[in-house]
Amino acid sequence: MILESWEGEFKVKIPEEKVYNFNKYIFWDTNISKINFKKRHRFIIERVLGYGDDNDIKLMFEYFSKREIKSVLKNMEYLNEWSLIHFCHLLKIDKKKTKSYGKKPLHWK
Repeated sequence: MILESWEGEFKVKIPEEKVYNFNKYIFWDTNISKINFKKRHRFIIERVLGYGDDNDIKLMFEYFSKREIKSVLKNMEYLNEWSLIHFCHLLKIDKKKTKSYGKKPLHWK
């Protein structure tokens, strides 16, 4: 079975049997079995960009379009510098055009 959802102009396709293949540690504060993957895909992408390992990143690119991943990356309020540089290079985005460029975590302020 494929879970599908239209979110604005993006279509999300996540095979139901693979939904739980993401590492559970990236959802440390959430019960992964209660995440609505059809509605919370931006949340999933943000967690993978910030905390995911190689397998999570591979799954993210398998389940979500590059266009949608770029949109989430550009609009994230904060992403650590290494991840920002890495994903901007990978997706060919100017890091200065992201919301998180130059920002420090809230707990540093």
